[in-house]
Amino acid sequence: MAITTSNYKILTAAFGTLTNSEGALRPDKGVASSQLFASTFDILPQLDLPGNATAPLTGLELLIDSASSTTGNSLITFTIASASITFSDKTNHTSGNATVTTTPQTIIFGSSSLAGGVWKDGTNKNLPTGSNLIQIISSASSATDKLKATLLINSSGNTVKFANLRARLTYTPATSLSTQMKRATGVISNTGNIQAVGFINPVNILDSQQGDAASNESGSVIVLRYPSFDIPASASIIGYQFQGKGKNEGSGSIPTFGDTVMSVEIGTGSTFGTLNDFTFASGDEGALKDIGFGGSTDLQGLDLTPAQANDLSVRFTYKSTATPTSSLAIVGDAESTFPGLRVYFSNTDPSSFSKVELLARIDGKQDFEPGDDVVFTLANDLDSTAYFNIEGKNRKEIFSSASLLSLTNCSVVSESFHAGFIVNPGSASFVLNHNDRSGIKIAKEDIQFVAANAPSGGLARGIDITLA
Repeated sequence: MAITTSNYKILTAAFGTLTNSEGALRPDKGVASSQLFASTFDILPQLDLPGNATAPLTGLELLIDSASSTTGNSLITFTIASASITFSDKTNHTSGNATVTTTPQTIIFGSSSLAGGVWKDGTNKNLPTGSNLIQIISSASSATDKLKATLLINSSGNTVKFANLRARLTYTPATSLSTQMKRATGVISNTGNIQAVGFINPVNILDSQQGDAASNESGSVIVLRYPSFDIPASASIIGYQFQGKGKNEGSGSIPTFGDTVMSVEIGTGSTFGTLNDFTFASGDEGALKDIGFGGSTDLQGLDLTPAQANDLSVRFTYKSTATPTSSLAIVGDAESTFPGLRVYFSNTDPSSFSKVELLARIDGKQDFEPGDDVVFTLANDLDSTAYFNIEGKNRKEIFSSASLLSLTNCSVVSESFHAGFIVNPGSASFVLNHNDRSGIKIAKEDIQFVAANAPSGGLARGIDITLA
């Protein structure tokens, strides 16, 4: 679990006056005060969220310290909003308002765990969590979609004092680069043994829709198309994750329903991988059942290129030997992203280093992503051996999470922060495997390359390297 907390840099008033606004933002600047004040601001552009914006967000809190009222009780209200939907914490604060007394106190809106549904909108619907919330905080496509907070001080003539306004997010770091969990955007095929359409109302399980797509015919097959995941062409696919729910709706007859099976497969074109079977047993009528599978290192029996993984489909097959046949439904849920699909991949951008660059010692040009295998190709134009080093800058122990594999025409001696290569004339290669599954990359500014190339006739001689 990771926690990131940040103070605001700017607090612009929508109305009212805030005395000593620096005190509202920084605990070392005293307190701010006001009788009536409101401000709306992003949550929070300066927070250090994961760059791929996919880590599941589990907690969102808004906090202020040393809140007090000069005489009597006053109110402070925090709300958060995305587009036109506003969410309040009515679990910890009645009507979404925190009561401020004459005794200084720390006020917290929200929770470090959103599982209990702390933030709710006007219809009592929970704030959507997971990677979707990270997205609207850190990289929403439009300013109106971005998650914002509103602070309102209503003191009824009293003066409210407070300090250190900030937000705190709690999230689980992603184990590797991944796409966002996405829902299907179209139906490729939908057939049954007898009926022209196997699953009724398939639009309900497509992107932005809610509801069920159900069939009461064993042998019905529906294939959904998932949108482009924007996976780089240079990436390596390392896993797939599917999340979904289904339910046995019964037959309306006696027996009310029998055992049914939902088979789910990921694929592209006519190629599909592992068959995942989920049984809905007699007695489960109407109960939601998880039909999720896969993970960050589960390839589901597939060996696909990034181009193929950018055009995926999921096939559902309904199987039953029961008589009468039950109605089996796939659940569509926009808030929880059912049925949703995610692709995990590793990708360190290609780069190269010339003899002159290596002679001068140079930092990396790209980050080394977790789970990635980076191929180093070395060209030694000398008639003798040449020397090349990879070093952790400031003795950073990069080889505590990286391994050197598949050495060709070269040899190496390494320790935790350094690797020295002897490279024979001609072409050589090796693989740097960054095997850290905690989601931590080797940053380009933490790794350096150097080769003892020699000048000859105004030109450098020795080693060039290419990373791919």
